[in-house]
Amino acid sequence: MDLGTLGKVLLGLGFIFTGVSSLGSTSLAGTGDRNKKRKARAGRPGKLGAPQTRPYNVSALRERVSHIQRLICKGGLDPVVHEKAKTILSRKCGSDWCTKEKDWTAEQKALFNLVRANVRYVKDPLNADAFSAAGRVLATGAGDCDDLSIVLGSLLQAVGHEVRLVVVQTKDKPSWSHIFIQAKSDSTGKWLTLDASVSKPAGWEPPGTSAVLRTGKPSGMIQRAQIFEVRCT
Repeated sequence: MDLGTLGKVLLGLGFIFTGVSSLGSTSLAGTGDRNKKRKARAGRPGKLGAPQTRPYNVSALRERVSHIQRLICKGGLDPVVHEKAKTILSRKCGSDWCTKEKDWTAEQKALFNLVRANVRYVKDPLNADAFSAAGRVLATGAGDCDDLSIVLGSLLQAVGHEVRLVVVQTKDKPSWSHIFIQAKSDSTGKWLTLDASVSKPAGWEPPGTSAVLRTGKPSGMIQRAQIFEVRCT
C-alpha cells in the first residue's frame, strides 16, 4: 500500500499483479486426484510469466488486507520463493553456516536482510493500490510497503516461520498509512517486527506501535494500530 492514499483508493479500483510462477495461477484447494495433480504441478520450478492484473473493488481495510494475506499464503508455497529462502539460509561462511542452524531469529533476520538489500521501495501507480505476488517482487526488485510485506511474509512462511501483519495510522495521516510484518519466535513466542520498507534494522517499529497495540490509545507517532493474523488453509 501506500496506505496514505487509502481514502481515495477505497472509492476506486486496486490491482493485483500476478503471473509469477507455476503456482501463481494454481489453487491447492480441492480434493482427490485433481488436488494431487495441482500439488505436483506446484512442486515444479516456476517461471516468471507476463504480468497480469486483476482489478478489485474495496470497501474496508479488512478487505484490502485479505488480498495481502492471500498473496502471502500463496507465496509461501511458491517453489521459486521456497528455493530463494533455502539458498539464503544455506550459505556458508568458511566451514560454518552464515546463519546458525536452528537459530530461528537469525533466520528471520537473514531473510529480512535479503529483502532490504534487494527490493527497493517504489510507490504504487497514481490513484490506485497495486499488490504484487512474492515471485514478481523478487524478480523486479521493487515494491511498496504491502509488496515488501508480501515478499518477506512469503519467504518466512516458505521455511516454516509464523507471521502476522500490523497496520498503523500515523498521526500525520488522515487514515491507515503503513503495513509491516511480524515474525513469531518458536522458542519464546514473542513477535519480532520486520519492517522492510524503511532503512532500519530488524526489530525497529514506528515509535508508539507497541503501546497503541497494548492500550488502544495514541502514542508516539501512532494514532491507531491493528493486528491481522495470517492463517493459511
